[in-house]
Amino acid sequence: MKHALMIYRCLVMYTGMTLIGCVASTLYLLSLGRLRRFNFEVLAPPFFRIMLYLMGIKLTVKNTKNDSRPGLYFFNHNSYLDLIILPALGLMNTRLITSTRTKKYLPLRLCHFGFGSLYLPYKDQKKERLQAFKNIAQRMVEEKFSVICSPEGVHTFRHKISPFNKGVFHLATVTEFPIYPLFIHIPKKSNPLEGFYYQSGNVFVTHMNTIDTDSWCLETLSNNKKNVRNLYIETYEEQTANA
Repeated sequence: MKHALMIYRCLVMYTGMTLIGCVASTLYLLSLGRLRRFNFEVLAPPFFRIMLYLMGIKLTVKNTKNDSRPGLYFFNHNSYLDLIILPALGLMNTRLITSTRTKKYLPLRLCHFGFGSLYLPYKDQKKERLQAFKNIAQRMVEEKFSVICSPEGVHTFRHKISPFNKGVFHLATVTEFPIYPLFIHIPKKSNPLEGFYYQSGNVFVTHMNTIDTDSWCLETLSNNKKNVRNLYIETYEEQTANA
């Protein structure tokens, strides 16, 4: 029964993402990119919520953000379920920042193409990664859109807050865009980490208080990163203690 459930959830995830990826990519191509926002804001949310439901996950969003300014949505990346949770939120005028490593997975590649996601080279490609951040910052300022990014970057999923990378904090500093911290609480019993077995349960996404960055400077980048990470650690410990 356990193995059958794992296979079922794996099939739901890969089949669902391939289907939505094909539809979104086709609409993106036919519209010459004009339907990107439609794909991410209208098409994706109900589809991904249905996927979560079929995978045994009920999603609840708390404290919806009312700030209309473009900004950076930070989130704690503790599970691959985040790949389904984030598009289900229906965030307006927003693009995902994702690793170039996701290109090797066809369903993800199709989805990211249809959603107009932005790729970021891995940390060992320092020159290319720096240029990618510069390009993203320029586009954010010129086109005035938000991004979703994880300060933890690519890492092995664990039941804790992993170390933060400085790149996204540099991005927030140079654009002076506010940070909209999202906390994704997946109970340990419902977090598959790197596998597909977990118990059905409720997942909560909380919009925490906005962090303004217009007074930030590069000299205080490390301290700002530390403060934001401490916020996530405190929230994680509070959520797990109340679970």
